[in-house]
Amino acid sequence: EEIQFDELADFMKSLSFMQVDGTLHAQSDGWWHTTCLVLLTHFRAVLPDLRRLAIVPLANGSWATAAGTDLFFDSPLDDVPPDLNFKLVKRLDPRSHHFRLLQDIGVKDVDCVDVAHKILTLHRSSFQPGMLSPAALPSHAQYLFRHRAALADFDFAEFRVVTRLNKVVYAWEAYMDHHSFMRPSLSSCLNGRHAPFLHLSYVQMQANRPEDFRSWESWLRNVLHVNVSPKLDENGWCPAFSQFLLQGETTKLLLLLRQFSEDIMARLR
Repeated sequence: EEIQFDELADFMKSLSFMQVDGTLHAQSDGWWHTTCLVLLTHFRAVLPDLRRLAIVPLANGSWATAAGTDLFFDSPLDDVPPDLNFKLVKRLDPRSHHFRLLQDIGVKDVDCVDVAHKILTLHRSSFQPGMLSPAALPSHAQYLFRHRAALADFDFAEFRVVTRLNKVVYAWEAYMDHHSFMRPSLSSCLNGRHAPFLHLSYVQMQANRPEDFRSWESWLRNVLHVNVSPKLDENGWCPAFSQFLLQGETTKLLLLLRQFSEDIMARLR
């Protein structure tokens, strides 16, 4: 039987009262089945009030309103960085009215593109202490690397990394040693006190996957644009390399310039 508008308004008020007095989340599966069927049947009419109700059961045992963002069905993805604080909905029977209702209000399966958008949104925000945990940044890079095939069109210009001194900088401001340029190594020329070298965890996290390590290096270099040679721009050499020049180590300087000339020239074109 069709519910009239006044009856529907009373029905929504009753749900609101149940939420306030704490009885809403104590109801049986059968009650939720019937209630969600009514809400599905009158979805468009009840949507504004529906978004204020905590009808979304989360995997951690709490409940959320449908007005929240980052609501996703629990997923087999097990490598999502934990600091992103996704709200994962507990596993429900996909045939149930409750599951269908959550789909209709926008809850969906989390995938790597959603995770990447969340990571990059955090990195693009004006950085403030505490907004991004420096310790979490290597896992962000590693996640994007693992799912790089699906993220080929993403812009990483504002992606941030953490340095050996636990400072957060844009990836294109940072340096790293690259296996192709180790005679001498960049870090032996640019003192770590003057140059923002990637934190060693970026190397260590791939140490147990040697088959991926060179791809990882290449991705950091070519996608995140981490520097593998001294930076040179319209203002001249970077301060760290200028410090090295003042040391007057001629032999080491000649070796370094021979080794890095091709990379430096390629970036100046």
